[in-house]
Amino acid sequence: MAHPTSKYADFEGLRDQAVALRRAGLSRRQIRDRLHVDNNDILNRLLQGEPAPEWTKRPNAKDDLRAEARELRLKGWTYDRIQVELGCSKSSISLWVRDLPRPERKRSREEAAAIARRGWEAKLRLREEERQRTRAAATNEIGSPAGCAVSASSPRPSRGPPRAGTARGPSVTNRKNTGDTYRGCLRVDVRNGADLYRRIEGWWYGIVGAATSSDTRNRT
Repeated sequence: MAHPTSKYADFEGLRDQAVALRRAGLSRRQIRDRLHVDNNDILNRLLQGEPAPEWTKRPNAKDDLRAEARELRLKGWTYDRIQVELGCSKSSISLWVRDLPRPERKRSREEAAAIARRGWEAKLRLREEERQRTRAAATNEIGSPAGCAVSASSPRPSRGPPRAGTARGPSVTNRKNTGDTYRGCLRVDVRNGADLYRRIEGWWYGIVGAATSSDTRNRT
């Protein structure tokens, strides 16, 4: 029985025909049918190194993005900036432009660090401003001396704002205002975010500020 590949014995001659047909613009299917090659492995070997004609290539939805990414990279844009501009992933950008020269660094590492530090300092300032606004609003919610009645039935507040923990009785301390009237330290456990903590902090300042001068035992 003849071997299935015996009809491909003249491989080089068959390859010459396949290459000629490929360069004439025929598709794989057309070449297969023309040369009666029903074995894909053989067909791959016959066409090895020969690019497919343009008309057989399927359009790629990202072709336009790829072209834009390459153009921006040639202008010196960074991956981050291209990603923001085109809305595609860094991995795709890296794949599309990896053969292009890397743009020259426009800033030194020290300059970049200084810019990042200024940005962080600005963020901290905004955070502190928000903290002060929230605390002031909560302080105003207390508003009247009646607010300090809370401290009459609760453990006496410490000198600072509320901290994480639970209410507890007197313990060993270096405080001077201890004795029979000392009821311990009120500690508040805040688990629902910074905003709630700031409000509690404001309420605490409101309570202390609302205490009258004649009720000095409830002031700290």
